[in-house]
Amino acid sequence: ILNILECRISGLVLCHFVWLQVFVSLAAEYETPKNSFNQISLWGGILPSKEHAKFWIHTSNKHRFIDQGSNLRGKEYNLTLHWHVMPKTSKMFADKIVMPSYRLPEEYR
Repeated sequence: ILNILECRISGLVLCHFVWLQVFVSLAAEYETPKNSFNQISLWGGILPSKEHAKFWIHTSNKHRFIDQGSNLRGKEYNLTLHWHVMPKTSKMFADKIVMPSYRLPEEYR
């Protein structure tokens, strides 16, 4: 369903901290009648420095968002950008941005 990932990410918020590296990942998150929270990792990467905090990717994701049957047809999902910051001093912290209201197609090829 979702096998090509293209996004532009700006890490301006991260530039205010003194950090060693940041792990960034993008996940599709959705609900089903059985499970209130389902998550599929679509992409992940490490930002080794502030110079890499703004980037653009166009890639085939390693972990495809595939419906094994027909359970996800027409299902709404969110794309969530997660980041985990490893600062030079103090403890590691994490945050995320949720981009809501995407919908999978009713029909697949």
